[in-house]
Amino acid sequence: METEQAAFKARVSEKEADIMAAERLAMFQMQREYIDDPDKWWNRLVTMTEPEMKLMPMGFIRKYGSYLTNI
Repeated sequence: METEQAAFKARVSEKEADIMAAERLAMFQMQREYIDDPDKWWNRLVTMTEPEMKLMPMGFIRKYGSYLTNI
């Protein structure tokens, strides 16, 4: 790992390394926003009431039943 870090530092300037780190942080932030979006189906399941769940098709319940149980 140390040799890889040394090779990276030799290949990339400090400014480029800072830009890469900022891009990584921005990508993580975009992923977090996507995962936490309340309009995505997995977040809708979290806030779903039991009567709403009973209206769902049985195929959906079978497919995502373990996910619903874990929520």
